[in-house]
Amino acid sequence: MFYYLGIRDRLHTLLSDPLISQHMFNIAKVYDPKGDVRNIQQSKGWQEHITNDVPFATGNGGRNIVLQGHMDGFQAFRHKVHTMTPITCQILNLPENLRHRAEFIILVGLIPGPREPTNYNAYTSVWVKELQDLYTDGMEMDDPLNKGTKMTIRVKLLNLCADLPAFQHLLYQQGSSAHDGCFKCYIKVSCDFVIMRYDFVIMRYLTLHCDMACFRASKHRIAPVSAIIRS
Repeated sequence: MFYYLGIRDRLHTLLSDPLISQHMFNIAKVYDPKGDVRNIQQSKGWQEHITNDVPFATGNGGRNIVLQGHMDGFQAFRHKVHTMTPITCQILNLPENLRHRAEFIILVGLIPGPREPTNYNAYTSVWVKELQDLYTDGMEMDDPLNKGTKMTIRVKLLNLCADLPAFQHLLYQQGSSAHDGCFKCYIKVSCDFVIMRYDFVIMRYLTLHCDMACFRASKHRIAPVSAIIRS
């Protein structure tokens, strides 16, 4: 069983509120390759996938919605092993002091358990289909900031955040202690490291031998959406 709530209705409710809608601008910060990234809007990923997508970035006066997905299982009960896996989205248009608040987090769906699924595609396929529709066709609604006018809001998922076990299931890969433990490159870990079976040793090996940009992305558990959709 899968409880799918979707994105469209919740997003429509939030955008219909003028006080919330006035904060929903995907304004890109200045990207400096040598500077600190203090906000995701200053990141290289935002520059490549949002700013450079000019029709999306400038459509509706810069009010198209950028989302970040999250997926992770948790133990729902104290004295019983029962894993539930929520799928949630965070609205990156919102200022950082608002986007982390519970009332602005979108609960997309809930995999009720009792165990964490081994095949996520059975559950994420409907989510991916809705995201594709919202990106290509958009969502028509009344503009709360300009009474009497309509607007078509498009939605784009920038990235997905999850822990390593979730990515292993999503991308059909082995654990970080496997020979091919990195989902971004093809560097193989030597047998001596694998036999020890300690994740921190494997990550230390990747730090020394894997491309640093690749390792940092793996360490912070951020995967490109294209990799999720391809799986």
